Amino acid sequence: MVQKNSETVISFDNVQKVYSNKSGMTYVALRGISFEIKRGEFVAIMGPSGSGKTTVLDLIGTLDSPTAGTITISGKRVTEMSNSELATLRNEEIGFVFQSYNLVPYLSAIQNVTLPTLVSKRRGEEVMRTAAKLLEEVGLAGKFEKKPNELSGGEQQRVAVVRALINNPKILLADEPTGNLDTKSAIAVLQILARVNREYGTTIVLSTHDPEVGIFAKRRIFIRDGIITKENMMQKLSETKKL
Repeated sequence: MVQKNSETVISFDNVQKVYSNKSGMTYVALRGISFEIKRGEFVAIMGPSGSGKTTVLDLIGTLDSPTAGTITISGKRVTEMSNSELATLRNEEIGFVFQSYNLVPYLSAIQNVTLPTLVSKRRGEEVMRTAAKLLEEVGLAGKFEKKPNELSGGEQQRVAVVRALINNPKILLADEPTGNLDTKSAIAVLQILARVNREYGTTIVLSTHDPEVGIFAKRRIFIRDGIITKENMMQKLSETKKL
């Protein structure tokens, strides 16, 4: 088991986010929120639709920028970084898992997994061995060459999780990762995330509106109407927990 420490890897300081459309109308998504996440934590950002939780994940992943406030990722102030520096940060330190899987339909499972390594310029047998090992660990041995349409929803999401892990990120972001899954598949994916957190020490931040998903995290941050309403720590949960 990887030992966790007290290093802060994600910090929001009075972060605000306001969206504007072409007609000049504005929508305030975040109203000045502050929190810190330590290395090795498994945190659920929880709230109803439109609460701002996906905006939080987009900002952590540097897919968007704040209107005001300071965001620090792995000791770097992202608001002071160039686009190329942000791209490097995303590729080297952050993995993404989306609700809709986002797999390339004409690529096999193992090709989808190794896709991020093209940017990092990792090549050869080592990458394929790592991809195969990870796919086996999530129960997809024998399905390396299957295309997404030949896999179930749960299997596609497991491929997406492995793809997010292939570059050994420090942070894994999962935006409603079980939203399109049946109960059995959802539990399987959440168990994989819990194991990744425990065995690799990967910091995981998951967004969800579902309390039964949130209990797989060790800490929950509740957000509503763009503000944090409360936080709490969870007692240890058995990975056999049923949804």
